[in-house]
Amino acid sequence: MTELRSLLNFPVEGAPTSSWTQHDPTRPETVLARACSGYAEIDLAVRGAGPVFSGGRERVISAWEMIRASREEWIGSLSVEQGRSREDVEREWAALERVVTVWITDGDGAIRGFEDREPRGCTVVLLSSSWPLFHSVQFMLAAWIGGNPVILKPSENASITVHGMVEKVRAAGPRFSVVQCLLGDREVGRRLACHEGVETVVFMGTFENGMRVRQDTLSRPAKEVLLHLGNKNVTVFGDSAGGQELDRACADLMVDAFSGAGQDCKSVSILFLPTNRCEPVVDRIHGLSRSFKVGDPREGAWMGPLQDPSRLDRYLKFIGISEREGASVVMRGKPLPGPGKSWCVAPTLTLYPEMGVEDLRKSVVLQTEILAPMLSILPYRDHAHLLSLLATLNHAHTCSLRGENLPGAKEIPFSRVVRDSSVLSADPAGSVHYRKRNGNHALSGAEAPFQLMRRHLK
Repeated sequence: MTELRSLLNFPVEGAPTSSWTQHDPTRPETVLARACSGYAEIDLAVRGAGPVFSGGRERVISAWEMIRASREEWIGSLSVEQGRSREDVEREWAALERVVTVWITDGDGAIRGFEDREPRGCTVVLLSSSWPLFHSVQFMLAAWIGGNPVILKPSENASITVHGMVEKVRAAGPRFSVVQCLLGDREVGRRLACHEGVETVVFMGTFENGMRVRQDTLSRPAKEVLLHLGNKNVTVFGDSAGGQELDRACADLMVDAFSGAGQDCKSVSILFLPTNRCEPVVDRIHGLSRSFKVGDPREGAWMGPLQDPSRLDRYLKFIGISEREGASVVMRGKPLPGPGKSWCVAPTLTLYPEMGVEDLRKSVVLQTEILAPMLSILPYRDHAHLLSLLATLNHAHTCSLRGENLPGAKEIPFSRVVRDSSVLSADPAGSVHYRKRNGNHALSGAEAPFQLMRRHLK
């Protein structure tokens, strides 16, 4: 808790119009932070978002060195405030390092190539609770590369670490004042996105919330709105997977599906299995799902809690919906006993014995991001059946293919396909366009700064 001690209370000038409280998700009776904010601060923040001018590459390198020097502080803080294991947060940090390293080491191309393009202006980044450190630092630096000042608005469930990071960077001198952090509830984010002085909005979150932001900003067509929306990543096992290969694939699946309690944007929530191998593989996955410890990562648990009680209610609701949609519940998730009223839950495995294209198209569970440790298993008969099911999914971000006798990567209608490895092994610096319900072709990865500036040359 020492990492969070100085960030427990956030003051506000004038009469507060928005307030929120952040609790420890593993010990909900413990308050980590209280904050009040005023809507007048939004206007002040936008007015104070002065131009970056020059020195984008040097500014990025200096800021990254400061952030990187406090690596242990950020990992410890984020682990506590989100109830995530240190191993899980370290994966997020490694992904961040990879993206920034590409920008710094390829400065003559990736960064210097932006210097002849015109910045768009004030950039607002509305962050989700999924990988907050990765996204906040990545888009802060990307905005600077593009010559834009940036305002970060973190999620109510992941504000402490982002706020601390921004304050440390700003304290380094006036040249770093081109980043600000605004705390508050969802209404603060909405008003910030709609502000007439904001040129670009980068949104990360659920499909439903992203559509609200898009609707709220329709009256300002010149405003660039980049949507990075919810994911339902998938893993596909081939009919030849077996032995040590199957053991490794199942172990990777546990990490992909349940690290972070299934709340990461990179989480796998659907597994496709060949019909003739369904029973033994499901038994293997069931055994592994019962073997890891759930609880407080500070006490050695591998999977932590859900991040707020609304997700717990949503999780239990979707288990019931899956049964009504014809799924067999192989392992039923439920709240686990703990100090106070814990938000820790057991994982859920559901099996859909018969799934046609129309059934999948109409499924609420399989077409919605649930943000919980829930893995749906769908058998497939052959390549044609598999491809038709994959094409029907509303989300199409990352697909992991395990084993042989599977379609080629070019046949899979997903933005990113990885072979014989974890979804988390995908290169975070690789450029990916978010499509379908994943977003409006917003770019992620090393080319993200291209969308934070005007396309024409000066």
